[in-house]
Amino acid sequence: MIKLTLDLHGKTHLEASEEVRATLLSASSNSFEIDIITGNSDAMKDIVREVCDNYSFNYSIPFYNNGMITVTFLK
Repeated sequence: MIKLTLDLHGKTHLEASEEVRATLLSASSNSFEIDIITGNSDAMKDIVREVCDNYSFNYSIPFYNNGMITVTFLK
C-alpha cells in the first residue's frame, strides 16, 4: 500500500480541487492511503469530500487532527 501526503495550504479552491482529483486518480492504480492536509478551512474539507464522493473514494477525518482528511483505496 502506498502512503502519501498532500498539503493544500496556499492553494486556491480551484487548484485544490484539481490537485486532489489528479492525485487520487493517479494513485488509484494501486492501493493507497493519502493524508490530505486541509487546515481548518471548511471549504477545503468540502472540496476533498466532494472529489472523494464523485469518485467513490473512502475518507475519514482523524480524531487527532481535524485539519486533515485521510483517503483510502484498496485495490
